[in-house]
Amino acid sequence: MNHTFINNCYVLNTVTPTYLILCGLWALVGIVWYVIAFWVKRNETIFLQRVLLMLPCCKFLETMINGLFYNACPWLSA
Repeated sequence: MNHTFINNCYVLNTVTPTYLILCGLWALVGIVWYVIAFWVKRNETIFLQRVLLMLPCCKFLETMINGLFYNACPWLSA
């Protein structure tokens, strides 16, 4: 992403809460996936189903980083 200094940070006021809500949804998906794969159906899940837990974890981190980045609005780019 290439960013330059912007003066009107109010444009991002609706974007930041959206990212944080999506971050919460990805966390919820990850928690539900963990509970199902490691507790409820522990004997029926295969290794791949347990490893795929990394997908919602990575998406959680991505949306959290983007949301926090957009929240720190006036930024400079070299």
